[in-house]
Amino acid sequence: MAIDGETSALVPSVPALSAPPPPGQTQALSRGLRMLRILAESQEPLSATELAERLGVHQSSASRILATLAEEGYVRRRSYRNFVPDYGILSLALNASHHFPIIERPRQVLVEAADAMPGMMFSLAMLFGGETIYFLRTIKGRQPVLFEATGYPLHVSSAGMLFLSDMPEAQARQLLAQSRSRSGWWILSDSTPRDEDAAIELARRSVQHECLIVDWGTPGNVTAAIGLNPYDSQPLALTINGPASMASHDELRLSLHHLRRQVEATLQGPE
Repeated sequence: MAIDGETSALVPSVPALSAPPPPGQTQALSRGLRMLRILAESQEPLSATELAERLGVHQSSASRILATLAEEGYVRRRSYRNFVPDYGILSLALNASHHFPIIERPRQVLVEAADAMPGMMFSLAMLFGGETIYFLRTIKGRQPVLFEATGYPLHVSSAGMLFLSDMPEAQARQLLAQSRSRSGWWILSDSTPRDEDAAIELARRSVQHECLIVDWGTPGNVTAAIGLNPYDSQPLALTINGPASMASHDELRLSLHHLRRQVEATLQGPE
């Protein structure tokens, strides 16, 4: 095993990380990760049979993967037949959080913004893997939520619609189809877009002064977003969400432009 450029005699050598693993190992790892994602996104416990169907594998293969994940602390039985994620997933995410400066650097800026606009929630939103991850969801009087993926459909999210507005139509349509498959297609008001074509058209005509404001979602609520410089090569936006009575559209745009400069300043420089 190589340690700082030398070979240790205490442990056997292993293949370099750049060497591709045998195909069977690659496939098993891929299936295990896909199974974890399916379990994490499911609202209900799932059986080995259901997981096998979703993965497209035999039930015996699904059972072997489940046994390995359970042994490592990432999956547990909820009942005799059904499985849910275990606390190992939470531990993994929390222990990895120090590798993501985006969770810490802009915190004070967002806390001060939330203090200045009571009742409004401020967040950073990143498009990753076809869904939106939110960082530092901050509202006055509460501790910021460091990160979460809410499963909120793209077509009723200001950040999601902002991301869609700036991408090729084929890519936008694909992401909306994935969002529909993952989260359904929510109709929150009479003005909510009814399908992918309507969502793309609405997203593109809703951007004014670099901001997109959604007031066709939850009645009485407004959410607005402005794009930031990409972070770790991923699309990033700043969002404000809360009661529509708290701020006019012009006030939301002014706040977003002002905060964008402050947030981007915190994210510059080496990690």
